[in-house]
Amino acid sequence: MSTSLPEGEHIPSSLADAVVYAILERHGYRWSCREQGFIECLVTRQDERWLGRGLPAREALDDALRQMLPSALARAGVFATSLPESLANLRPASADAARAPVRDVPAEPVAPVVQPVVQLAPVVVAPVAVSAPAVAPVAPVVVAPAPVEAPKARVYDPNDPNVVHIPDPPSPSAEPAPVPVRRGVVLPTPINKARSDEDVLELEVLEERLRALLPELAGFARDIQRLGFIAFIARARHVATRSGDPRVENVVRRIAGRLGELAEQFWPGSVKALQIRATPLQAGADMGLADGGRIHDWSEAAEFAERLVEEKRAKNDLRGLDDWGWADYDRCYPPPNDPDERLEAVRASMEKLFGRLEMKSSSDCDRDLQTAGDKLAPELVKWARELRWIRPHVEDRVRWGQAIGRLRWAAMRLPREHRGPLDIALDESHRPSKPWAHELGEDPIAKQKKKVRKALLQGRPTNEKATPAAVCDWLNQAFELGDAFTNNEIAERIMDWAPLVVALPSDEASGKDRKYRRRLKGLQDEIERRLRGEPEQPEVAATEEEPEAVSLDTDEGDLAFRKLLDRVREKVAGKLALFVSNRADPQLKEKLEKELGFEIEWAEIDPRRIQSRIESVRQGTYDLVLSATGFQGHSIDATLGRETKACGLPYVRVNRGRLTTTVRALARQFGFLDAA
Repeated sequence: MSTSLPEGEHIPSSLADAVVYAILERHGYRWSCREQGFIECLVTRQDERWLGRGLPAREALDDALRQMLPSALARAGVFATSLPESLANLRPASADAARAPVRDVPAEPVAPVVQPVVQLAPVVVAPVAVSAPAVAPVAPVVVAPAPVEAPKARVYDPNDPNVVHIPDPPSPSAEPAPVPVRRGVVLPTPINKARSDEDVLELEVLEERLRALLPELAGFARDIQRLGFIAFIARARHVATRSGDPRVENVVRRIAGRLGELAEQFWPGSVKALQIRATPLQAGADMGLADGGRIHDWSEAAEFAERLVEEKRAKNDLRGLDDWGWADYDRCYPPPNDPDERLEAVRASMEKLFGRLEMKSSSDCDRDLQTAGDKLAPELVKWARELRWIRPHVEDRVRWGQAIGRLRWAAMRLPREHRGPLDIALDESHRPSKPWAHELGEDPIAKQKKKVRKALLQGRPTNEKATPAAVCDWLNQAFELGDAFTNNEIAERIMDWAPLVVALPSDEASGKDRKYRRRLKGLQDEIERRLRGEPEQPEVAATEEEPEAVSLDTDEGDLAFRKLLDRVREKVAGKLALFVSNRADPQLKEKLEKELGFEIEWAEIDPRRIQSRIESVRQGTYDLVLSATGFQGHSIDATLGRETKACGLPYVRVNRGRLTTTVRALARQFGFLDAA
């Protein structure tokens, strides 16, 4: 009796297992199975990998064979010819192992059994057709303890329907070793080019998100920063597990390498998830989850990290922390003068000790910190305090993050007895009792007034430029400095304007406020005394009801920020923007519209409702799209960003959407600031 494979799309289970095994072994293939509630069968040969799944082991093997031989023509060339019953009884040495799923516990030892080894010639001849005289079936040649003579081969007839021909495989230089199959490991599948293209695109969007969010990431407190790194690497590795395409692997390696560099620069603490052989469970341990959170895959790890970031930032207000997780935001005011110049000055001082802050420190620096910590610690603490003071005010958050990260690294190298003051200065929850300016013994307001006064004296109108309007403007700026520029000092420097100043109206008809009129009247009296040759009179201090001192506006940064806001406003004023968030915030919406002069349509969306917004974007409803998802909503951000750019619209990630963050993000979009 013989079995045959009829034409069709499937390999019937009636085809003897041993025959399939013999054909696979003849061509150099190896296979192994494992059980995970269902059976997985991996068929390998050199660099080939074919993975099939099913409930019985044979169904899993057939699934792999259908992938190896996708067309009916290919299957017909191997299985479509009838086989003799003698071949149906064959079972190669690995057949028993293939049927038995791989278990964690080894099987009971069994006494060795000698299996007959079947020698398959390139051409196997079956019995002649039924119409011929009865001929006994040809028995297989068996190598037994006693040699047995092999049967004589008959002449091969390719037209004989009862004959199957197994062609010789190419001769490899060495027989490939079986590929080990480990329980719980996701095995590679054949490359699907269309799916790989989508994976590469998703990873490129992830890279773009990293670049856009890098300034915010650099300024975060360590715990939020660490979760951000985990979220990014988990997203990348989740995509990698779906594809065996080298292009996908290359992009993932590039993202992992960049995240590794940033972790070394910002030094948020140990991030084991960035290690090459990291597992989702290790990522869970990095997040402080008990037993690693029992996380099963990288997608779940990414969702956990993103959810924890959102939860921590939502609790910042309750804990008295700002959007970045720091407790000293109000202590950073009054702001320093020229914070970016101050940052560069601090970096220059630090690089004399550490070398370039974007590079690793040398072993010599490590040794100096351990052996001369008592001498270096005071300078390290001073740098840390200065960096804490300028944190909300600097434009280049990445360069700030590199500087604070190097001090975090240095704190780990210092001997424990010298580490205390530096640990306090770097602790995100530390809030000094006085502003950082006072802690550092500085008065930036007085320093700023002195600088403005110097600029006023250098820009004083002279000759024909000293018109009444110009003199009036100059005096108004001088009066704003209060006690920093007294009437006696002003009179001493403008005696050449004496007739013009004395003639200026100092009553309500001038249209000036009471404060200006009072200062002008006092200045005119001082000039007249000087013209009469009377001695200088001591100046009376300002009353409490009308103080002369002025304070700088601490809302939304300093003068440089306001100038940047004006440039951005010129670009967006009068436009319609879609603002995507996961919560309503009417106050923020009103503030952004007022400061930037554009109209905002606020959208609280989730993955189920994103399609309607995408349609509005495609129809050209908006002039630009602002996304306030931060590290949240990867699927929304990736989808909306891709669709927005396809329509040629600006897509701007603004983290939590604060005015300063939004202005800086728009400034980078329009090329006013260098992109990180």
